[in-house]
Amino acid sequence: MPRSEKTPPKPKPKSEETAVDVGAIPEAMREAIQEFGNTLTLERGRSDHTLVAYETDLRQCASWLARKERVKDWREVTATQAMDWLYSLSGDDFAVASLAETLRAAHVCPASCA
Repeated sequence: MPRSEKTPPKPKPKSEETAVDVGAIPEAMREAIQEFGNTLTLERGRSDHTLVAYETDLRQCASWLARKERVKDWREVTATQAMDWLYSLSGDDFAVASLAETLRAAHVCPASCA
């Protein structure tokens, strides 16, 4: 293929599986995400960028768990449910590094949020 005829980038799918529905997140999970954010900022001195990234990942996780698994609290989440959520992300063309960071947020929060 000549250099002038580049293939356009493949659009990322907009999966309903991974859409964030903030209204679907139970209050207990929302409060835990907020408290976790406060902990990151006040006690661990994390940057605003890190805080936004973690909170976004956690809202996405909480939204998916609430809609698909009917989870109402982080303490209810099983390892299988967490892996199912991560698997749902793999169909959205996330880079491996992005999935790794998402997993880190999902791993760190329940320990702090529960």
